[in-house]
Amino acid sequence: MKPEQADPDGYGIRPMRAGEARLLLDVDAASTTLISDVENPEIAAIATSCGPDLSVFGRQLDESSVLVAHDNADRPVGFIAFERIEQDIYIWLLAVHPDHVRQKLGSRLLTSALDTGRSLGADRCVLSTFRDVPFNAPFYARHGFTELALSEAPSVHVQRFHDEVPPGTDPNLRLLMQFRL
Repeated sequence: MKPEQADPDGYGIRPMRAGEARLLLDVDAASTTLISDVENPEIAAIATSCGPDLSVFGRQLDESSVLVAHDNADRPVGFIAFERIEQDIYIWLLAVHPDHVRQKLGSRLLTSALDTGRSLGADRCVLSTFRDVPFNAPFYARHGFTELALSEAPSVHVQRFHDEVPPGTDPNLRLLMQFRL
């Protein structure tokens, strides 16, 4: 397969390719280290917890839509994974390798996922994230996401929210967010 061309800034966005699960798991593990700088020790502890098993992670990716940010050598440096849930798309992971942050890759991946959601006819994009981590809820709020109260969310999203709360973490540190497409 011919490598994807990067934009003039040295990065591009493309769909995930078969066999990239290990590379994306490595990107996710590296991006998780950014959490260790968060002041809340309950959240910072997530950086030292074990990540998902490759086979489980690979299955999750295979069942999702995945867009990859790549460098000028076509190596994955970030990705966004989302799936269709009822009339919505649900982002379950956005990760950018720490060596490539501050390049607007998270924003570009998010915009690409929202564009995909629109093309699929989805009503909105929903996700679960930490309230006070700067590259979590504040990042999404800057892109137009608003809080979706658990009491107003469909039960499928409420269940997903609870499933995504890391073990030993206060659920009140997290929230559901939505963006109308």
